[in-house]
Parts: sequence; structure tokens; C-alpha cells
Amino acid sequence: MNILENFTALLEASAQDQVNKLFAHFPEAFMPYLSFKEYAAEHVLLRAYDKAESICFLLAGQVRAIKEHENGSVYSFARFEPLYLFGEFEAFAGTAVFKSTLICETDCSIMKMPAEIFLQWMGGDAKALFLRTQSITQQLLEQTRNERSYLFFSGKERLLSYLAAEYRKNHKNKSCIIEASRQQIADEIGFSLKTVQRNLKGLKESGLIQTQGRAISLDESQYDKIVALCDANAMQTMEEL
Repeated sequence: MNILENFTALLEASAQDQVNKLFAHFPEAFMPYLSFKEYAAEHVLLRAYDKAESICFLLAGQVRAIKEHENGSVYSFARFEPLYLFGEFEAFAGTAVFKSTLICETDCSIMKMPAEIFLQWMGGDAKALFLRTQSITQQLLEQTRNERSYLFFSGKERLLSYLAAEYRKNHKNKSCIIEASRQQIADEIGFSLKTVQRNLKGLKESGLIQTQGRAISLDESQYDKIVALCDANAMQTMEEL
């Protein structure tokens, strides 16, 4: 049993199957270039503007991506779960550096290989290349579909989507407090300040959020209701497109 088989034996059956299919014809000569590491929550996996020299396979745990603005504010814009590959887009596109910072949201198991080795592997393994092309295409199609439907969302629908995303990124102990100003929220969702204020008032009256000063808070049950509304709105929008 090689080093890859030793590690994948610890994964769940569905993850094992995906890894085994992808690495079915992985060259034996490349095995020494694989490394496996365990990282604790809050470990910085990659930093923005680090050289894009490695491919990281997220085998267990959750990773969040953040952008740091010049004013010092930090914006979490995405979360990733197994079996996501970090550095793959950069390798295929020939991008020299990573654009975002990646932080372990939970304890994570990561497999790494040099980007150069990854590209050599893809260049000589048609089945593995097809699987990765299929995965990337699915990701891009989903992203495009979501962005397209988002363009047709009303101010209320975009606000609900914003609140749900903020809860997913920042909740602790089944609750979330959002301290962004009303103008920041308006800028984020692309609607006027008056639209944001009017819809926040309506959501509060409907019991979907609480407010104290500029702070907005919601708990898990409110989040679940907001997600249900977001899903219904998105489905209706997609049917109308």
C-alpha cells in the first residue's frame, strides 16, 4: 500500500471513491512529491500574493477565503469543503500568485503537491484531466447561473441573500451579529440606502431579524427562514429567465 492509499483509507467512503478515481493512474514516480498535513482551525493555509507554486487538496475540514482591504477591513467571501482543490485555477491559467487568503475554518487535512508536478500529471493522464475539467466546468456554470439570477433580484431578495451569507460566514453559537453600516450594506447589494432601510424595517417587523442601533442580529431559526425565502426567490427567478 503506497502513501496515497494509506491516507485515503482514513477518508469517508464517498471521498475515498472520488480520490481513487482521480488518482487511478497517478504516476508512481510522482508519489514522493505528495505530502499530507493536518492543520488546526485558524491556520493560514495560503496568503494573497503568495507564489502559486502548490496545489492543495482539501480532504477534510472547511476552509474560508478572505480579502483584506487597504483600510484594514477583512471580507470573507467564500467557504470550501472537501474535495476542493486550491491552486488549480492558477496552475491552468498560468497565474503567478494567489489572489486571496485561505484560512482553515476548522481542523483540516490537506494533501499538497507542486503545481509543476500537477500540470505534468494532468498532461499525461487524460482521465484525470477530464475529471478536473468536468469539476471546474460545473463550478463555473453554477457560479454563472447564480450571478445571472442575482442580477434580477429585487432589493429585498438581495438583502435576504446578503443576510444569509453573513450568517454562514460569521455565526457563533447559532447566532450572528452584523455590524456593517446601512450604507455599507447598500453598497454591497447594489441598491439605495433607502431601499435597505425600508427592507430591514420590514424584516424586523416580520420577526426575521433583530436590530439594536446599527447592529443586525439573527439566530439559527431566523437564518433557516431566510434561506427558505432565498431558495424560493432564486427558483422563481430561474424559472422566469
